[in-house]
Amino acid sequence: MASRRTIQEEVYQRLSHALMTGWFDPGQILTISSLSELFGTSQHRAHGMHGARS
Repeated sequence: MASRRTIQEEVYQRLSHALMTGWFDPGQILTISSLSELFGTSQHRAHGMHGARS
């Protein structure tokens, strides 16, 4: 049975992918507000990515 990822893990993976593939401009400022809007999640979930590990 495959484990289900939490929303926080999913957002972390999407952010990691975006960073590694050059989706953001160099020097672009990323805020909790902009990340939560971009990934369609609450600011609480986006803030939780700070200490997340894959």
